[in-house]
Parts: sequence; C-alpha cells; structure tokens
Amino acid sequence: MAEVPGGGLLHLVRAGQDFEILLDGEQLMGSWCSRSEEALATLACAQAGPGARHVLIGGLGMGFTLVAALAALPASARVTVAELVPGVVGWAGGVLSHVHGPSLADPRVSGRSLRPPPAHERVRCQTGGSAGGGGKPTSHPVAWDEA
Repeated sequence: MAEVPGGGLLHLVRAGQDFEILLDGEQLMGSWCSRSEEALATLACAQAGPGARHVLIGGLGMGFTLVAALAALPASARVTVAELVPGVVGWAGGVLSHVHGPSLADPRVSGRSLRPPPAHERVRCQTGGSAGGGGKPTSHPVAWDEA
C-alpha cells in the first residue's frame, strides 16, 4: 500500500505472475498490458527526433514508458522521471524490479519526486461533464523536490 499525497491509497496486487496497481480499489494499470505506455514513449521520442536531449516522464508506474523511451532515445539523451508517490519508486526497486529491468540503473535516468504544494497554494479546479471526471475537484501537484 502507498499513500497518495493529497489523498487516496495505491495498492499493488499480485495474481500469479501479473501485478496491478489500484487507486482506491479502481485499476490504474496492469503488468499484462503495456502497449499504450510503450506507444506513448515511442511516438513522443520519434517526434523529438534523433537530437532529443532531455525527456520528462510524468509518473513511473510499472516502468513501461521509461523502458520504451530508453530504447527509442539516443545514448546521449537524459530522462527524468517525476513520480508523486514514493511507494511506487519502492515497488520499482523491489517486487516490480523484474518488470523495470535495468531501466532505473541506466545512467541516462534521473528521478525527481513531486511534492504537493502547501494547501493554500493548491490549484483547485472544478471539472464537469463526461470528459472532466464527474465534477470532482482535483489538486495538481506543481512543486519540485530535488531529492
């Protein structure tokens, strides 16, 4: 279990050889399905071109985006992974290390932890409609912690 800053709990669930990450009981991702994350990284890196110098990945998750980005980028490129939930990083170096492979040890990779700003600085937005999350207010972490 990993606490999400600002509220919510992530659970890492194992079923045989597969894993899934749940947020408050709702599935976010599973280790058996990585094509969208891989496509995102591959397409973004192709768009950046062979001269890409630095890529930012928002969220570590199960590492599929990072692995695909490293495969698509030149050896001179840098990749920064920004992760909001410290527990996800712990899972990556532990029980999910076989999924991440050597990606976290790649010298091109650096990690940054996002931290939510103090409550009085949080950006609150009211969303609505079918594309906006059902009218739930959302906090957007915007501050960087260089750790």
